[in-house]
Amino acid sequence: MGLSGAIITQLYHAIYGNDSKSLILLLAWLPTAISFAFLPTIRTMKINRQQSEHQVLYNFIYVSLGLAGFLMIIIIVEEKVAFSKSDYGGSAAATVFLLFFPFAIAIMEEHNLRKGSKVSAGDSSQLTIVTEKADTETVPSLSQATPAATTNSVPAVPDAQKLVSCWRNVFRPPVRGEDYSILQALFSIDMLVLFFSATCGVGGTLTAIDNLGQMGTSLGYPTRSISTFVSLVSIWNYLGRVVAGFGSEILLKKYKFPRPLMLTLVLLFACVGSPSNSIQSSWRSLRGIGNHRVHLWVTGHLYDREGTKQLAALGLVRKPGEALNCTGVECFKMSFIVITAVTFFGSLVSIILVLRTRKFYKSDDIYKRFRDEMRAAEKDFAMTGNRVGTLADEANGR
Repeated sequence: MGLSGAIITQLYHAIYGNDSKSLILLLAWLPTAISFAFLPTIRTMKINRQQSEHQVLYNFIYVSLGLAGFLMIIIIVEEKVAFSKSDYGGSAAATVFLLFFPFAIAIMEEHNLRKGSKVSAGDSSQLTIVTEKADTETVPSLSQATPAATTNSVPAVPDAQKLVSCWRNVFRPPVRGEDYSILQALFSIDMLVLFFSATCGVGGTLTAIDNLGQMGTSLGYPTRSISTFVSLVSIWNYLGRVVAGFGSEILLKKYKFPRPLMLTLVLLFACVGSPSNSIQSSWRSLRGIGNHRVHLWVTGHLYDREGTKQLAALGLVRKPGEALNCTGVECFKMSFIVITAVTFFGSLVSIILVLRTRKFYKSDDIYKRFRDEMRAAEKDFAMTGNRVGTLADEANGR
């Protein structure tokens, strides 16, 4: 999400040059084409935890960091050097190559997993017969084996549990930290508080990013500089997401710093970045109203009102269909003052979630259940591999 603005900018210049009207067409067909192209990859998969999965995740992140660094360098060079359409084509090709590099990582990891499973199934010296119950049941022979014996088994759900309506436990949520059903989450106080806080805290960023072009125009910046800054903001948006995710996780693991409290501090910090007297402050990281309708009303209405005032001061009247241009720091000043107030209110609401979850985050190990599930999945996967190898041995007469 963070890098998409910079990526689309490179593709836009490579395909359409500087034809700004074609940008709307690009935004119409490109996301749709990508969705259709990758629909076949969506399928139901059994989850088998692997020891290398964290390293694969880090490899994905390293590639994305490389893509962000490349885009930043290209954007800075484009600001200093006039690029031709062929130059933009070369930068776009390199961008697409880096964009598909994680796909190569996934293919290599899948190859390694299949290679490892074949080795474990073919090497009888490292295999042992696994019994479900000691001294009573042994692994079935190949003729008795069923497909279920060679795949991960799923515990059967009791019939009584299947008959329970999904509405019966809507207002009886599980212990905090366990999985909630969708209906339980919809009626959860924690979820409602989190949703409201996030609603107050996300839209301001969108407000700032969506209006960067108009902000630059109102302050008299050149069109090329505005385009460069918009692309750089997209990259910084990505870096902010990465740092926030890893930073929150490190603080939680080392110091048991609650995530809801981190959200509160981020919202308060965002209030400091909002403008008070000058629109220049709005170029910082901002948060605000998440509702797009409110965003349009606050920013658009106040912008138009200030622009109308400026026309009236010059003795002019806006003609029907004429674009309204506002200049100066007053164009967005009131909008971000309102956004600051809403963001501050969202931070106060998020304190409710901090208080409600303080005991949970003070517990010894909030990840214990997930680690136990991972160990059980790894053990089940190993047992499955042993069963497959034992059946292969019997088939070969060993």
